[in-house]
Amino acid sequence: MSQSIHSLTQEEIYKAAVEFYNAKQKEKLERLFAQYLKNSYDSRLWKLYLQHTKNLSLPHNKMMEVFDFILHHFEHAYDAFDFVIGAIEHIDQSDESDSFKAEQVRRVYHQFLKVPMENLTKLWLQYEAWELSINRLSARTFTESVQPAYLSAHTLYQKAAGFLKNEKIFELIDLELENLMKLSKSQLDGRLSYVFSFLSGKTQKTEIFEILKTIYIGGNKKFTGEKEDAVLEKHINTVSQDSSLLSIWFSFFYKRDFFNFKNTTHINLIFVNYLLFAVQNKGVEEFRRKFEEIKEGYKEQIDFHVFLKAAEIEYMYCKSDCKGFDILMDAIKTFGDSSLLNEASLDILLRFHEEEKAVLFFKKAAKTRRMYDMIAGSTFKTGDLVYFTELLLQKESAIKNQEILKNAKVDPRETAEKAPNETGSKAVLNKITKTLEYLDLTFSTSTVAKVDLSVIPSLPYEENFVSNINLDKLIEILQKS
Repeated sequence: MSQSIHSLTQEEIYKAAVEFYNAKQKEKLERLFAQYLKNSYDSRLWKLYLQHTKNLSLPHNKMMEVFDFILHHFEHAYDAFDFVIGAIEHIDQSDESDSFKAEQVRRVYHQFLKVPMENLTKLWLQYEAWELSINRLSARTFTESVQPAYLSAHTLYQKAAGFLKNEKIFELIDLELENLMKLSKSQLDGRLSYVFSFLSGKTQKTEIFEILKTIYIGGNKKFTGEKEDAVLEKHINTVSQDSSLLSIWFSFFYKRDFFNFKNTTHINLIFVNYLLFAVQNKGVEEFRRKFEEIKEGYKEQIDFHVFLKAAEIEYMYCKSDCKGFDILMDAIKTFGDSSLLNEASLDILLRFHEEEKAVLFFKKAAKTRRMYDMIAGSTFKTGDLVYFTELLLQKESAIKNQEILKNAKVDPRETAEKAPNETGSKAVLNKITKTLEYLDLTFSTSTVAKVDLSVIPSLPYEENFVSNINLDKLIEILQKS
């Protein structure tokens, strides 16, 4: 099977572009740029695009439009320095008046001295020298106007550089979320959008960033009935095509059906989440109808987890005419005794206060040690000490006579509500993932994605001049001077 378009890696795209460029295959190169450039933050690809446009010998004003396009795209980038310098040099080469060129150059400097990026100190020193060369009398006024923002950006990159160097992606995201530069909501959303897109380009496991985008900047991207919906829907369908996790999460988040039953990688996780989605968004009758459809239409793929989830939903949402117990009995009949099925069934009955049915089920089912403990604990709480002591003796006898199943590897009582050890964005991501998983059905993806950030250098020693300085105090002193 050929690789789907959206799954091409950043490295593969760049190598293809270099190949087309060196072979002077202009049409193929431009088609590649048209397809991938807009959504890429690979500075290598953009430098190749810049070189390609220079080779076209465009008029100065058209080339300036190219630089403006690039600067707009990299307005939050960690590695924008070379593009900034290129734009400034191009402005200097124009035939415009000196005052006009100075105004344009200053605009570029002031925009990017506020951006956390490599070589920011170098850019600042170059800017100071440039202002002095333009007008020594006004230089201080201009430099002081942008200095506080520059220091904030410098401090942020100083902290980010270590995380970039050591591939600590969640720490980097959490740092950006702190909003140390005190950006407005729209500005912060733009910056976070860049960070997530930048990180997505460094790994094939883009799921984690797509999920975090919905949490931290997704509030502005709901379906509204406007024409933008088509763009959002296309993006969702593209990124979730090969991802069960994303198709499930997007369905719940946007309250729209993006479930992909053709993706069989986690088909039973898709089934159990689809049933919950159906009852939440379409009601009990629709949930029941979908459960029957899945049972009949996917007999080869369905397993007992789907029955367990259906029984849970019945108990959660159906106060009368509840079919939960019947579904559990149907699961035992269909799939036979197994440790996890039996333990989970008993847990559901006890959790929803069906003590009598729990005892009835326990007596008929093959038992594990955990099941004895579960029913004994419930019996003790109700005050039936006679049956409680009987259960303890029955358990020991069953163990001795080897008339007992092994405990399931997953304790059904351990749910997604169990607090993770992580904090910050990683905890948010893991909470979402665990919530969408069910019992021993898990997603074959790691939240600790391998991200290649080697193209971003750590902060050089000479740039680390504010490492031990309180930034707020420094800015306050500068503003008073």
